[in-house]
Amino acid sequence: MSLTCSGRTETSKQRLVELQNRLRSINEQKNEIERQRESLRHNGLDLLRSYKPVEQELQTEAERYSRAWCRDFALILRSKLPRELRDMIYRYLVLSNSSIRINCYVESDEDSEWGFWGGYWNDRPAAEKYLERVANLRGPCHHFVNLESVDDDVSSEITQNFYEENQFSLSIGDVNNFLTKDIFLTGRIPAESVRNVKINMGDRTMMADWNWDCSGMNAEPPQTEDGVIAAWPNKGSVAAQFENLSMIKNKERCTVGLVIRTTNNYVRHALLVNVGSIVFHLRDQGFGLVTVSQSSKKRKKGFPAAETIAYAWPGIQWDKIFDMPRAEWEERVKTKTLLVGRKI
Repeated sequence: MSLTCSGRTETSKQRLVELQNRLRSINEQKNEIERQRESLRHNGLDLLRSYKPVEQELQTEAERYSRAWCRDFALILRSKLPRELRDMIYRYLVLSNSSIRINCYVESDEDSEWGFWGGYWNDRPAAEKYLERVANLRGPCHHFVNLESVDDDVSSEITQNFYEENQFSLSIGDVNNFLTKDIFLTGRIPAESVRNVKINMGDRTMMADWNWDCSGMNAEPPQTEDGVIAAWPNKGSVAAQFENLSMIKNKERCTVGLVIRTTNNYVRHALLVNVGSIVFHLRDQGFGLVTVSQSSKKRKKGFPAAETIAYAWPGIQWDKIFDMPRAEWEERVKTKTLLVGRKI
């Protein structure tokens, strides 16, 4: 009996030693793998530290090569192709499929959102933040006009095409900024080339703020005793903002769109008088005019106060309202019959 137990004990002992040796071998292999992994990690970090400077140098050299190639190509383009063909190429680069909007506010402007228009139409945008507000406009075209990538002449030609071929939509308060700011730093301002600009303004601005002094919702331009507009308003007025358009060189080739953002389901006589004074003034300077209204989604229903002269809603297209000689318009202003048969 004792011999049998002793034999079993010896067999179990040998089995135990065998398993311990196998486990020790596995642990040694595991430790070796961990050592190799740690060594590879250190090697990877060393490679990464070596990779970063090479990558940065490659990017720098690629940009240098790109600029040099672009300058060489621009020189060939200008020397081999006539201006007409170059313009076709430029238009392909800079022409937008939709109107280019000049933002009226930036994300940090917490108080600049103007009610019904979803936050981005403000008749008095912050002038000091203009370059910040047009950052999205500069980005897509910056490479094409960068003087490190093209020469002065090609940069000027591309910038000219950008302003000639696109339509720009902006607030009444941004007219001067838009026409005078050289946002691409090419030495060319929009006033030299722009041909299609759409100016947005609220109906309240065109009345209550005619002189920027909130003088009343039925304020009209200064008039003589016979009802003819006597003088262009002071330089701080809404109307005077349009005087900045006189800086545009090619007035006969420029179309100005007036977008009146309305809040009522009727139109006040005073509003049409003020808009009409703008239309005839710009028309006399040679501009093409397109006048439309854009209603708020929350346009107010109802009727004007009893003392307010107003007309039934004339629709979206307002060009037909001003389609008459100036003398006839001024007579209708005097007799308050701008929209015949539509007075309410």
